[in-house]
Amino acid sequence: MIELIAVAAMCVVLFLMLMGVETGYYDRYTCVLCRVNRIDNVFLGRLWESSCTDTVCTPWYREHVEPSHEHVWVRGRAMALRNVFGWPVSVIDRDESGKAIWWLSPEDQVAIYEHLPPEDRKRIFLGMVEKTKVDNRYDYVVMHSLREWKESGFVGEVPKGVEE
Repeated sequence: MIELIAVAAMCVVLFLMLMGVETGYYDRYTCVLCRVNRIDNVFLGRLWESSCTDTVCTPWYREHVEPSHEHVWVRGRAMALRNVFGWPVSVIDRDESGKAIWWLSPEDQVAIYEHLPPEDRKRIFLGMVEKTKVDNRYDYVVMHSLREWKESGFVGEVPKGVEE
């Protein structure tokens, strides 16, 4: 009987240890141009599954800007760590530099695209991930300028600084 209790206790301890051991994680990405979302699930250090989901911006971008393009992925700020059972164990909040696009909804991006000159649509959003802009956090200045322009009802020209 004592052996049975000892084995049961060891199983409980092992189970509790496995619940807290991080064995995988998932990362979220978005394309800065068309805003398709991608989730990568990593298990035991290997990419287990990757899935993409269109947003309202994705078909609009394909129809009005370019039918196909190479995605420009921007990783989300948070990463969820998972245990052996796939349950969340913890969340890591990363450095937010280069993540300004996440502060702009795909719906707002479509509205902004509709008010930009066609030749500027791709260039302005690609500019938000340029290393020099990301390093000095200028990507957030661009994003806030675009949001304020949208909230004003697109009064006036494209905001200064966005054109650079």
